[in-house]
Amino acid sequence: MPHAFTFTAALLLATLCLPVQSQSNPVELLEYEVAGRTDTDGPRPVLLALPPGNQSRQMVEFVVQRYSKQEAMRLGWTVISPVAPGGQLLSGSNIDRVLELVDHVEQTYEVENGRIHVAGVSNGGRTALELALAQPERFASLSLLPGMQENIDTEQLESLKHLPIAMYVGGNDTAWLVPMKAMAEGLTKLGNPPATFLIFKGEGHTPKSLTGEILFQALESFRLSPALEGEL
Repeated sequence: MPHAFTFTAALLLATLCLPVQSQSNPVELLEYEVAGRTDTDGPRPVLLALPPGNQSRQMVEFVVQRYSKQEAMRLGWTVISPVAPGGQLLSGSNIDRVLELVDHVEQTYEVENGRIHVAGVSNGGRTALELALAQPERFASLSLLPGMQENIDTEQLESLKHLPIAMYVGGNDTAWLVPMKAMAEGLTKLGNPPATFLIFKGEGHTPKSLTGEILFQALESFRLSPALEGEL
């Protein structure tokens, strides 16, 4: 891993934190943007921020600028936001590539408490939830802005019962509000209600009232109350 560390650090300095690609993995590492704290010395909280829409570079810029850059700088977080391969999404067949990126980030940075926080907006929320359902033990928290999957069963929700979860959705965004309410109710029955569930009255799919300050207020609380261990 010294080679990967050296390459990443050098490229970050040379490009002022433009997206990075691996040149050593058999499958090319996903491009990503780094925001907030960009050095590689010492522990820090790390957020994997998954973009909405087609999850292109433009959508990465949107999620970084709107939700994470300013607060990450102020609070000392490192934010990693991946770009989906051309014409594809990060979910489904590409979820293993996102997990490879998580491996790479964990090897490059000293992640606080050894677990990355994951958040996603819209399609990014779907991806974040898919990651958390696949490997819940790897993540420090899950934030959906919004995010959902249809027909999540009790066994799937059971796998999330030790994970701090924040959920955000527009009150007029019925197509996402209804399944997110059902998910919250299911988690509550299992003894792990969402730590935060904000419904923005009168707002749509990407509520303007949902700011980076609100997101990071919850994320900071998760640093103080890490994922639960053992039986509830």
